[in-house]
Amino acid sequence: MNLENEVRILIEPLLEDFGVELFDIVWGGGRLKITVDAPGGIDTTLLSTVSRTISQELDIHDPIPSRYTLEVSSPGLERRLRRPEHYAKSIGCAATVKLTDGQTRLQGTIIDADQQSVTLKLSLKYAADLGGSADGGSADDDSASGGYPEGAVQTIPYAEIARAQTVFVWPAGREEPNRSGSHRQGGSPSRSGSHRQGGSSSQGNTHRRSSSIDGGAA
Repeated sequence: MNLENEVRILIEPLLEDFGVELFDIVWGGGRLKITVDAPGGIDTTLLSTVSRTISQELDIHDPIPSRYTLEVSSPGLERRLRRPEHYAKSIGCAATVKLTDGQTRLQGTIIDADQQSVTLKLSLKYAADLGGSADGGSADDDSASGGYPEGAVQTIPYAEIARAQTVFVWPAGREEPNRSGSHRQGGSPSRSGSHRQGGSSSQGNTHRRSSSIDGGAA
Protein backbone atom coordinates (compact mmCIF):
# COMPACT_ATOMS: atom_id res chain seq x y z
CA MET A 1 0.00 0.00 0.00
CA ASN A 2 1.43 3.38 -0.95
CA LEU A 3 1.60 6.25 1.52
CA GLU A 4 -1.27 8.26 0.02
CA ASN A 5 -3.66 5.31 0.33
CA GLU A 6 -2.46 4.61 3.87
CA VAL A 7 -3.17 8.20 4.91
CA ARG A 8 -6.54 8.07 3.14
CA ILE A 9 -7.60 5.05 5.18
CA LEU A 10 -6.52 6.77 8.41
CA ILE A 11 -8.29 10.10 7.92
CA GLU A 12 -11.46 9.43 5.92
CA PRO A 13 -13.43 8.15 8.97
CA LEU A 14 -12.37 11.26 10.92
CA LEU A 15 -13.53 13.59 8.17
CA GLU A 16 -16.97 12.00 8.08
CA ASP A 17 -17.51 13.09 11.70
CA PHE A 18 -17.12 16.72 10.58
CA GLY A 19 -19.29 16.37 7.48
CA VAL A 20 -16.15 16.87 5.39
CA GLU A 21 -14.94 14.80 2.46
CA LEU A 22 -11.43 14.06 1.29
CA PHE A 23 -10.74 15.67 -2.10
CA ASP A 24 -7.10 14.73 -2.64
CA ILE A 25 -3.81 13.64 -1.06
CA VAL A 26 -0.43 14.42 -2.59
CA TRP A 27 2.87 13.31 -1.08
CA GLY A 28 6.22 14.51 -2.36
CA GLY A 29 9.27 16.56 -1.52
CA GLY A 30 8.79 16.12 2.23
CA ARG A 31 5.31 17.68 2.04
CA LEU A 32 1.98 15.94 2.64
CA LYS A 33 -0.80 17.97 1.03
CA ILE A 34 -4.34 17.01 2.04
CA THR A 35 -7.26 18.75 0.37
CA VAL A 36 -10.70 18.56 1.98
CA ASP A 37 -14.08 19.93 1.02
CA ALA A 38 -17.64 20.13 2.28
CA PRO A 39 -21.05 20.83 0.69
CA GLY A 40 -21.28 24.60 0.34
CA GLY A 41 -17.56 25.02 1.03
CA ILE A 42 -15.46 24.94 4.17
CA ASP A 43 -14.60 27.93 6.38
CA THR A 44 -11.29 28.58 8.11
CA THR A 45 -12.58 27.64 11.57
CA LEU A 46 -13.66 24.18 10.44
CA LEU A 47 -10.53 23.81 8.36
CA SER A 48 -8.34 24.55 11.39
CA THR A 49 -10.24 21.99 13.48
CA VAL A 50 -9.93 19.36 10.78
CA SER A 51 -6.23 20.11 10.38
CA ARG A 52 -5.55 19.65 14.10
CA THR A 53 -7.50 16.38 14.11
CA ILE A 54 -5.58 15.03 11.12
CA SER A 55 -2.30 16.11 12.71
CA GLN A 56 -3.14 14.22 15.90
CA GLU A 57 -4.08 11.10 13.98
CA LEU A 58 -0.85 11.15 11.99
CA ASP A 59 1.18 11.63 15.17
CA ILE A 60 -0.50 8.58 16.71
CA HIS A 61 -0.10 6.21 13.74
CA ASP A 62 3.11 7.74 12.41
CA PRO A 63 2.86 6.63 8.73
CA ILE A 64 5.81 8.83 7.73
CA PRO A 65 9.02 8.03 9.64
CA SER A 66 10.89 11.16 8.55
CA ARG A 67 10.40 14.89 9.09
CA TYR A 68 7.70 16.36 6.84
CA THR A 69 5.34 19.30 6.47
CA LEU A 70 1.58 18.76 6.67
CA GLU A 71 -0.60 21.10 4.65
CA VAL A 72 -4.39 20.86 4.91
CA SER A 73 -6.38 23.04 2.53
CA SER A 74 -9.67 23.49 0.72
CA PRO A 75 -9.75 23.17 -3.08
CA GLY A 76 -10.62 26.80 -3.81
CA LEU A 77 -12.54 28.04 -6.82
CA GLU A 78 -10.19 26.47 -9.35
CA ARG A 79 -9.45 22.83 -8.61
CA ARG A 80 -6.71 20.54 -9.83
CA LEU A 81 -8.22 17.43 -11.41
CA ARG A 82 -6.12 14.30 -10.85
CA ARG A 83 -8.53 11.42 -10.26
CA PRO A 84 -11.60 10.13 -12.15
CA GLU A 85 -13.85 11.16 -9.27
CA HIS A 86 -12.53 14.73 -9.51
CA TYR A 87 -13.73 14.92 -13.11
CA ALA A 88 -17.07 13.30 -12.24
CA LYS A 89 -17.72 15.84 -9.48
CA SER A 90 -16.85 18.66 -11.88
CA ILE A 91 -19.41 17.84 -14.57
CA GLY A 92 -20.94 21.12 -15.71
CA CYS A 93 -17.81 23.11 -14.79
CA ALA A 94 -15.45 24.92 -17.15
CA ALA A 95 -12.00 23.36 -17.31
CA THR A 96 -8.65 23.53 -19.08
CA VAL A 97 -6.85 20.34 -20.04
CA LYS A 98 -3.22 20.20 -21.15
CA LEU A 99 -2.33 17.08 -23.12
CA THR A 100 0.81 14.98 -22.86
CA ASP A 101 2.05 16.17 -26.26
CA GLY A 102 3.32 19.22 -24.37
CA GLN A 103 1.56 21.80 -26.53
CA THR A 104 -2.13 21.13 -26.98
CA ARG A 105 -4.47 22.65 -24.43
CA LEU A 106 -8.24 22.23 -24.50
CA GLN A 107 -10.72 24.50 -22.81
CA GLY A 108 -14.41 23.77 -22.42
CA THR A 109 -17.15 22.43 -20.20
CA ILE A 110 -16.98 18.95 -18.69
CA ILE A 111 -20.12 17.13 -19.83
CA ASP A 112 -19.23 13.55 -18.87
CA ALA A 113 -16.57 11.55 -17.06
CA ASP A 114 -16.01 7.89 -16.24
CA GLN A 115 -13.11 5.77 -15.00
CA GLN A 116 -11.19 5.99 -18.29
CA SER A 117 -11.86 9.39 -19.84
CA VAL A 118 -13.45 12.83 -19.65
CA THR A 119 -15.65 14.47 -22.29
CA LEU A 120 -15.48 18.20 -22.96
CA LYS A 121 -17.70 20.51 -24.97
CA LEU A 122 -14.95 22.70 -26.35
CA SER A 123 -14.80 26.46 -26.23
CA LEU A 124 -11.15 26.76 -27.26
CA LYS A 125 -8.23 24.62 -28.46
CA TYR A 126 -4.78 26.15 -28.66
CA ALA A 127 -1.09 25.45 -28.18
CA ALA A 128 -0.21 26.61 -24.69
CA ASP A 129 3.37 27.51 -25.55
CA LEU A 130 2.52 29.41 -28.72
CA GLY A 131 -0.58 31.35 -27.69
CA GLY A 132 -2.35 30.30 -30.90
CA SER A 133 -4.01 27.13 -32.12
CA ALA A 134 -2.33 23.73 -32.09
CA ASP A 135 -0.84 24.31 -35.54
CA GLY A 136 0.08 27.96 -34.99
CA GLY A 137 -3.04 29.56 -36.42
CA SER A 138 -5.56 31.78 -34.70
CA ALA A 139 -7.51 30.14 -31.88
CA ASP A 140 -10.66 31.66 -33.37
CA ASP A 141 -10.10 29.99 -36.74
CA ASP A 142 -11.93 26.65 -36.74
CA SER A 143 -9.90 25.36 -39.69
CA ALA A 144 -6.68 26.18 -37.86
CA SER A 145 -7.70 24.67 -34.53
CA GLY A 146 -6.94 21.07 -35.39
CA GLY A 147 -10.50 20.32 -36.52
CA TYR A 148 -12.08 21.11 -33.14
CA PRO A 149 -14.28 24.19 -33.53
CA GLU A 150 -16.07 25.85 -30.64
CA GLY A 151 -18.94 23.65 -29.46
CA ALA A 152 -17.33 20.43 -30.64
CA VAL A 153 -17.36 17.49 -28.23
CA GLN A 154 -14.15 15.60 -27.54
CA THR A 155 -13.49 12.63 -25.27
CA ILE A 156 -9.98 12.53 -23.79
CA PRO A 157 -8.47 9.45 -22.11
CA TYR A 158 -6.90 10.30 -18.76
CA ALA A 159 -3.65 8.72 -19.97
CA GLU A 160 -3.34 11.56 -22.50
CA ILE A 161 -3.82 14.33 -19.90
CA ALA A 162 -0.73 15.97 -18.42
CA ARG A 163 -2.61 18.46 -16.25
CA ALA A 164 -6.19 19.62 -15.82
CA GLN A 165 -8.08 22.00 -13.60
CA THR A 166 -11.44 23.68 -13.36
CA VAL A 167 -11.72 27.34 -14.30
CA PHE A 168 -13.97 29.70 -12.37
CA VAL A 169 -15.98 31.87 -14.76
CA TRP A 170 -16.82 35.24 -13.21
CA PRO A 171 -20.38 36.48 -13.84
CA ALA A 172 -20.76 39.12 -16.53
CA GLY A 173 -20.18 42.61 -15.15
CA ARG A 174 -18.09 41.42 -12.19
CA GLU A 175 -14.39 42.13 -12.17
CA GLU A 176 -12.12 39.33 -11.07
CA PRO A 177 -10.31 40.34 -7.85
CA ASN A 178 -6.57 40.69 -7.65
CA ARG A 179 -5.31 37.24 -6.68
CA SER A 180 -2.21 38.72 -5.09
CA GLY A 181 -4.42 40.29 -2.44
CA SER A 182 -4.63 37.22 -0.23
CA HIS A 183 -3.35 37.65 3.31
CA ARG A 184 -1.65 35.38 5.77
CA GLN A 185 -2.38 35.19 9.46
CA GLY A 186 -1.30 33.06 12.35
CA GLY A 187 2.05 31.91 13.69
CA SER A 188 5.31 31.06 12.03
CA PRO A 189 4.63 29.52 8.59
CA SER A 190 7.45 27.01 9.00
CA ARG A 191 5.76 25.41 12.00
CA SER A 192 2.23 25.07 13.28
CA GLY A 193 -0.57 27.58 13.26
CA SER A 194 -0.36 29.59 10.06
CA HIS A 195 -3.17 29.54 7.55
CA ARG A 196 -3.64 31.51 4.38
CA GLN A 197 -6.85 32.97 3.07
CA GLY A 198 -7.43 33.51 -0.62
CA GLY A 199 -8.37 31.07 -3.35
CA SER A 200 -7.99 28.29 -0.79
CA SER A 201 -7.27 28.13 2.92
CA SER A 202 -4.49 26.03 4.31
CA GLN A 203 -2.74 25.14 7.51
CA GLY A 204 0.83 23.88 7.61
CA ASN A 205 2.53 21.91 10.39
CA THR A 206 6.10 20.66 10.44
CA HIS A 207 6.23 17.15 11.84
CA ARG A 208 8.93 14.91 13.15
CA ARG A 209 8.33 11.29 13.97
CA SER A 210 6.37 11.13 17.26
CA SER A 211 6.08 14.92 17.24
CA SER A 212 3.84 16.89 19.54
CA ILE A 213 0.34 17.94 18.51
CA ASP A 214 1.30 21.55 17.85
CA GLY A 215 3.78 20.49 15.18
CA GLY A 216 6.82 21.89 16.95
CA ALA A 217 10.16 20.24 16.55
CA ALA A 218 10.65 17.18 18.71
